[in-house]
Amino acid sequence: MKIIVTAKLGDEKLKTKLIGLQANQEIQKIYLIRPYPLNFAKVINVNPSAYIAKNRLLFEIWRLTQLLSLMSKKEIKIVIGIQFFLHGFVAVVVAKLFRKKAIVWLIGSDVMLHGQKKVLKWFFSRTLYMCDVIFVMGSKMRSYLSDIPQDKIYEMQSYIDPEIFSYELSGVKYWDVVFVGNLVGVKNVEVILKSVAINYRKGKSYRALIVGDGPLRVELEAMSSELGISNLVTFLGARGDVRDIIHHSRLIALSSKSEGLPAILLESAFCGTPSISSDVGEISEVFSDYKCCKIVTAITPEAFAKTIDEVLSNSELLFFMEKQSLLFRNDYLRKWGREEQANNWSYALSMALVNS
Repeated sequence: MKIIVTAKLGDEKLKTKLIGLQANQEIQKIYLIRPYPLNFAKVINVNPSAYIAKNRLLFEIWRLTQLLSLMSKKEIKIVIGIQFFLHGFVAVVVAKLFRKKAIVWLIGSDVMLHGQKKVLKWFFSRTLYMCDVIFVMGSKMRSYLSDIPQDKIYEMQSYIDPEIFSYELSGVKYWDVVFVGNLVGVKNVEVILKSVAINYRKGKSYRALIVGDGPLRVELEAMSSELGISNLVTFLGARGDVRDIIHHSRLIALSSKSEGLPAILLESAFCGTPSISSDVGEISEVFSDYKCCKIVTAITPEAFAKTIDEVLSNSELLFFMEKQSLLFRNDYLRKWGREEQANNWSYALSMALVNS
């Protein structure tokens, strides 16, 4: 079977989505339409020039022409879009134009943020209605899709490689509070900075590390200076050594306004590093039976400052959360390990092909 996948995720994140397709014996070729190439078995990269890749409008025009060309020349059975805006939308439209099957893997912001905007809601729902299979990360995301036939919707989670994100409790902890993600508004990073400042004024000098890049980086760096904590906060930029950073961190913190199920929380649990997070998306549900991720119900600097101090000042609680992460890791691998990823994708592909 030949399929098309279109996406824009970073290399490592995209691999966590494709691992089940790679392991599927029925798939011979995966044509990957993406700004940049991916070195991955079965993948045939279809990439634009560097100039087109940097221009959103030109990229979208280029992507549409490539999709139409592949659908015309190759025997494509299924088109898959990872993330709806605009990858999933284009995938569905082109697939249906050629009377082929379409699968969309939704992320949290697709469903809980952009898909709820008045201007986009009808367009979002109508496109999903045409899908043959829709992946969500849990029951909360599913609840937003009540107008979509429920037999099209399946839970799917990313693969976390246990060899990369190894369980290690030993080693020097250089940072107390660590954020990993894009520096954009929805991530609410200012809450973490302000919580560090609150604790600092109380005599608690927690060292914070901000890993990632984005349009708000300059503004956030200025904020750390204004709050008087520039000596405690390090902005590291985008990094490829997230595993090592997690291993040298005492606590991972996420204060997002909207999420699905962030990979950083899964990765930190796999590494044995406790985390705290705002109660958004599927986070509280996924971690409800495990105490390795502490949920902060109010997304305020005061609430985060209190939770950070409660965890970091209590060595017994930290140790308990570290041990709980091992339980989470083992259970997650039983449900979403490499073999299970292949089985889940195989079932989804078969459901898409029989869907009328």
